[in-house]
Amino acid sequence: LVESIFALGSDGSRAFEIQDMMEAAAERRQGLEETTLWSLWSLLSPEGATTLRRAELLQLVDRGGALLRQTFGPKASELDVIGKGVDLPEFMTYEDFLARLRFCAEDGVRVQGIRPGSW
Repeated sequence: LVESIFALGSDGSRAFEIQDMMEAAAERRQGLEETTLWSLWSLLSPEGATTLRRAELLQLVDRGGALLRQTFGPKASELDVIGKGVDLPEFMTYEDFLARLRFCAEDGVRVQGIRPGSW
C-alpha cells in the first residue's frame, strides 16, 4: 500500500485522507486473513464442505499454526484461546472460525496495548 502511494509521485498535487488509507489497509488485511484461512480450510475439508468437525479444526490449527500466527497474531494458534476442543462446537463453519481467529487477533493486539483496527 505504501509503495503504491510513493509510486504516485510527490509533486504535491495528490492528497490522501488518512481515514481512507486506514480503511484500505483494513480491507487488505481482511482479504489476507480470508485467503490464509481458506487455503488451510481447503486442504483439510472435503470439496465443497461448509463445515469442519472439531477434530478437523484442531488438525487445521496444528498443521497451520505458524501461518495462523503470522496472519492473525501470536494468539491465533493457542488452543486455550481458540477453544481447546472442549469450547469448540462439534461442527464449525468457515465464517465462524474466521470470526474466532479475528477475535484472537484483536485480543492479542489489546494485550500489547495497541488499539484494535490501528494495525
